[in-house]
Amino acid sequence: MTIPIQSLDVASAALDSKVNALDTTLAEVRGALQRLDYGHIAITIHAGKVVQIDVTEKKRFV
Repeated sequence: MTIPIQSLDVASAALDSKVNALDTTLAEVRGALQRLDYGHIAITIHAGKVVQIDVTEKKRFV
């Protein structure tokens, strides 16, 4: 059984797109973590995809 080259190109492009989306999402989460001293981060997932990142920052006065 042979698979047409075009099918492989489409599959490769789809995989590249998913990897890029994951890289972007991870970069956003990493950036939120680096900026946060006190608080929490909530990640909302729908159908297996990150759709929202909520950051709540707490200000501490000692």
